[in-house]
Amino acid sequence: MPVADELTLSELLELLSHRRRRFVLGTLDETDGDVPMDSLAKRLAAWEESDSPADATPPAVEDVKLSLYHTHLPKLETAGLVTFDSRHVRYDVGEPTPTDLSLDGLLQEERERMLANCC
Repeated sequence: MPVADELTLSELLELLSHRRRRFVLGTLDETDGDVPMDSLAKRLAAWEESDSPADATPPAVEDVKLSLYHTHLPKLETAGLVTFDSRHVRYDVGEPTPTDLSLDGLLQEERERMLANCC
């Protein structure tokens, strides 16, 4: 998958198709700097279970953490949107961030590609 500034509409929509990836990007968008992996997993587990971080059960937090680490964060990292390690998640130091991605531009490119292929 290409880096963030080269994503196609289909690739962007695939990245955003899972609620956990949307949650990660939304959380990073609200935060300056790194987000601790444990904190992110606890907030996400709470959001999925009850909205109260104090109510997130340890097994649910661990399940979310493993899912982020092994599935969702690698996809976002491959796309050039985030970097992460076992302790922290952060927006990739490169540009653009997800909030800078132009959905209108991607939609226009997709329309042009479809018209070129059909007519």
